[in-house]
Amino acid sequence: MNLPQPVAVGIWVVLGVVLLTLVLVGRRRLVRRSAGVVPTPPAAPAEAARGAVLLGPLDALYVSSTLAGDWLARVGAHGLGDRSQAQVTVHDGGLHVARSGAPDVWVPAAAVGGAALTPGMAGKFVGKEAIVVVTWTVPAEPARHRPPAPPRPRRRAPPGGRPGPRRTNRRRPRRTRRRRLARATTRGAERRLPRRPRRPGADARERGTRHRRERRGSTVTAPVNTATTLTSATAPPADRALIVLEDGTVQTGRAYGARGTTVGEIVFNTGMTGYQETLTDPSYHRQIVVMTAPHIGNTGVNDEDPESGKIWVAGYVVRDAARRASSWRAQRTLDEELAAQGVVGISDVDTRALTRHLRELGVMRAGIFSGDALVRDGYPRTVEDLVAEVQAAPAMAGADLAREVSTDEAYVVEPFEGTTPDGEPVATVVAVDLGIKSMTPQRLAQRGVRVHVVPAASTIADIEAYAPDGVFFSNGPGDPGAATHEVELLRGVLDRGTPFFGICFGNQILGRALGYGTYKLAYGHRGINQPVMDRRTGKVEVTAHNHGFAVDAPLDGESVAPHDGGRYGRVVVSHVGLNDQVVEGLECLDLPAFSVQYHPEAAAGPHDAAYLFDRFVELMASRRAERSAAADQNTKES
Repeated sequence: MNLPQPVAVGIWVVLGVVLLTLVLVGRRRLVRRSAGVVPTPPAAPAEAARGAVLLGPLDALYVSSTLAGDWLARVGAHGLGDRSQAQVTVHDGGLHVARSGAPDVWVPAAAVGGAALTPGMAGKFVGKEAIVVVTWTVPAEPARHRPPAPPRPRRRAPPGGRPGPRRTNRRRPRRTRRRRLARATTRGAERRLPRRPRRPGADARERGTRHRRERRGSTVTAPVNTATTLTSATAPPADRALIVLEDGTVQTGRAYGARGTTVGEIVFNTGMTGYQETLTDPSYHRQIVVMTAPHIGNTGVNDEDPESGKIWVAGYVVRDAARRASSWRAQRTLDEELAAQGVVGISDVDTRALTRHLRELGVMRAGIFSGDALVRDGYPRTVEDLVAEVQAAPAMAGADLAREVSTDEAYVVEPFEGTTPDGEPVATVVAVDLGIKSMTPQRLAQRGVRVHVVPAASTIADIEAYAPDGVFFSNGPGDPGAATHEVELLRGVLDRGTPFFGICFGNQILGRALGYGTYKLAYGHRGINQPVMDRRTGKVEVTAHNHGFAVDAPLDGESVAPHDGGRYGRVVVSHVGLNDQVVEGLECLDLPAFSVQYHPEAAAGPHDAAYLFDRFVELMASRRAERSAAADQNTKES
């Protein structure tokens, strides 16, 4: 039967109203029914009175409270039946459940009867024993009887007569034979009529009636056993992970990659692409990287994009890990690659909150804990224990890490085919590996340059053995203030007048070799979208960055290099970061040397700064021409 549209809509509206009314009525009955059984739970004491924190706060979903032993008997009174997001903290004095949009729940330690795991309870089923059930006794509360009702005032008599009969709408009870006989008995007589046999269930009905009468006059005073159910908002216990910062900040998430423990300096990367290049960048050695882009891992992992032979990050933090790889180039998932290389990670955490926290307080040490790392001697580890382990980790300031990531043996990257017209390389460059990315020597090889990559422990004699046209210092991890060997090595290069080009860590080494200081940034530059101005041309470049230290050099005008009375001559800041006016490049005016703080090889990232490799090739060519002209002049004079 086809009904007119207004009629059909009206029917659906009426049905919706009826269903909503039934739900509200049922909820009200649940609240009334459980209010007569469960006393009012104790209010949470002040934070200082709760005792030391043993665990948490942990993000969770508060499911419900039921009567202990009857998992379907929900407790709707006192707000205990409201499902809500929560943060659970275990104190010496008890369990505190801070709920969103509902009253907090405080379970005193003395009231706890036990805790267990179950796959489902109170209509919530998640499987894998992911619901935490805390059984506790609601303490009895003192009886609070209502005050007796005041006596009713006597009815006034109408003028000129007696008060009339009281009107009532109640029906007069029928006088049964028992009542008639009872009225006929003599007052005070000991004889009583025989009692009728009680019907089955009469005792229960009488108890219920008596209980209702007691409820009208007082609150429930007996302690009642209840069970509060909590489930993790992110993952079952087997996959649960914690990220703990040295200042006590804790977030709960899902284990990602390998399970275990990792500690390091926590930093954030703002790149939306290139996560595989980020993971394999040696500059991230001993750092836990937080990706601000919410969705990571959707293109999987391949064997063509890594920037080194392994993943160097100490830990990896993502918001929403892709459940499957979706790229024709993918050979495996990111989760599988992290697990295969033993990299401990965590997903399903609020990376935006972490990033804002680091922007406000600066980078700090942190740790990721999952699997067996969350348990010690059969008991969950406390937050204080985890924080203490994080605080015991070495800080990045003062760390000399270049030799930990450098190559053990020298190797050669030949010029690309077709880039050398006569078959000979355009130039020969010695690249000192301080944590070099594989794309960097390839950018030089694309321009016809033969690149000899040597270990960070190389000496000036090792470099001169290659008779290079130029020397290159790469990116790398650690504190430039601790890189004493690299600074002295570069001074040897500058003293010989060999053209020099440095990037990232190499820029900081040049600054120190010239006599300038370096300092640690609050949270560093890490990403592929950092704006930098080239002061020589006035152009703004969007560049790729990964550095936590910077050079302390004068931004305005020329300055004389402070080292050794200014023997290296004049220096100018060639590039500057537009976000915070950080020195992003140095250029020596009296020496063939320059450097930038960012990554012109752009792996990953934009190619705006690729011209710097061309500038280095031109510098080597002009220096070679000057030396050739000087040699010819000496030959003529002799």
